[in-house]
Amino acid sequence: MRFFPKYNLSGTPPRRLKQRIGTGGYTEYKGSSADGGGSIRLGVIDHPFDSVNAYGYISFDTGHDNQVYKGYVSSISGAVTSPTNYGNYGQITMSTPVMHNDNIRAYAWGREYDNSQSYGGRCFWANGVLNSSTDNSREAVTYWSHYTDGTTLVASYAQSHAWYNAPDSGTPDTLMSLNTSGNLSVLGSLSKGSGSFDIPHPVTEGKRLRHSFIEGPYADLIYRGTVTLGAEPVTICMDEQYGMAEGTWKALNTNPWSIVSASGKLVEWSLNECELTITGDEGTVCQWMVIGERKDQHMIDTDSTDNDGRLVLEYTPTAEPEDIHEQPPTSGN
Repeated sequence: MRFFPKYNLSGTPPRRLKQRIGTGGYTEYKGSSADGGGSIRLGVIDHPFDSVNAYGYISFDTGHDNQVYKGYVSSISGAVTSPTNYGNYGQITMSTPVMHNDNIRAYAWGREYDNSQSYGGRCFWANGVLNSSTDNSREAVTYWSHYTDGTTLVASYAQSHAWYNAPDSGTPDTLMSLNTSGNLSVLGSLSKGSGSFDIPHPVTEGKRLRHSFIEGPYADLIYRGTVTLGAEPVTICMDEQYGMAEGTWKALNTNPWSIVSASGKLVEWSLNECELTITGDEGTVCQWMVIGERKDQHMIDTDSTDNDGRLVLEYTPTAEPEDIHEQPPTSGN
């Protein structure tokens, strides 16, 4: 139905503090078909397909022939009693018009629980895309939550996440990405308080296994292996050994260091750029290691190194990145 309040146009309209139209009634403002036929509807509804009480809403009709559902803003109240009794709440929900009935829709909604309940102070706001045909429904959603104990949480749900810069022109760079397998990629440098791998224990059920990262004052790259000597000296090319394009090892490394162990047997070795040459008795089994310090352009450009790409160990926390970059390296580095 449509409700049009009557006014005495010859004088001052009478005051009407409320227009009572009842549950299911509404007021509609509709454009002409020549202008696209869009409309706004204000009303109160008690929907048979939900468990909440009658609620107020504003719906938006685009007038588009392919529109399936209207966009809307609604205000509802309800209660959560299971599995945890959070008590009563009030909620605002907004959603876009739907042009294709595929059960996927964009929403924004916020909720706050009654402060008289034990869970008073619990509230959240969420934005995202929901899929009503799946059990979890969240296609891509972020929640901003405040809990009763004063803690807060920002939680995101999606198959993958990406963060970009915002250049004034040109294509944005992907600064960081996180895919559905939990693989994180960072464009710049990554600093941390500590670090480790943490995995399900490979042989003990019900436990996890953790190892700390190897850390030090140099950005070291480690190459190692085992070789059995022949009648002639053995030469190991780092590029060939690790399947890298010719010249890659040299482009990555500076200040190389090497060692060869042969379980007490006498061997000699030399390192010439990317080639490690080992001489000794035929049949001798050798364990070798080559360590280089990173010197590629990314290492030079990062905020945590000096102009030669060497790690600045001590710096002023309040310094700007470019000031850190200009600091001289710590003695001995």
